[in-house]
Amino acid sequence: MISDYPAIIIHSLKDAQNALSIAHDLKIKVNIWSEKGAAIYTGVGWFYEIISLCQQQFASTLNKAVLDCDDRQDIVQMAFHYGINDAYFHGNDIIIRKLQSICSYYKATLHLTRPDHIFNMHHLDEPEEKCKIWLSTYSIYNSNYSYS
Repeated sequence: MISDYPAIIIHSLKDAQNALSIAHDLKIKVNIWSEKGAAIYTGVGWFYEIISLCQQQFASTLNKAVLDCDDRQDIVQMAFHYGINDAYFHGNDIIIRKLQSICSYYKATLHLTRPDHIFNMHHLDEPEEKCKIWLSTYSIYNSNYSYS
């Protein structure tokens, strides 16, 4: 389940690689999230390329990668078509049901909520050190997040 793993917001390939490297060193899996509405201003291809590279480098560490599509159902569909398996959407129930109906075709998941606790790599002094401290709390108190 996606909420069972720590979530980290990334803003660049460097953010993603740093976060996943830290998680790898701590032997825990994490979920990567884009910033709110990132699909609109960065594009689906940007996220796809970052996640593709990260899956090659950190396959055992990356649990899920979720692209935030805000309220744009067209971008959710584009993300699924592009090969992104997880997208966040908020909108009316009719559109949600329509999007959920295409998820099985793409073997994708539509996320309707964002994690309550999420670490944001952006605008921090020493983000890697703070990410390491934040992720350490998961590895210490929650053995469910670990892998061998």
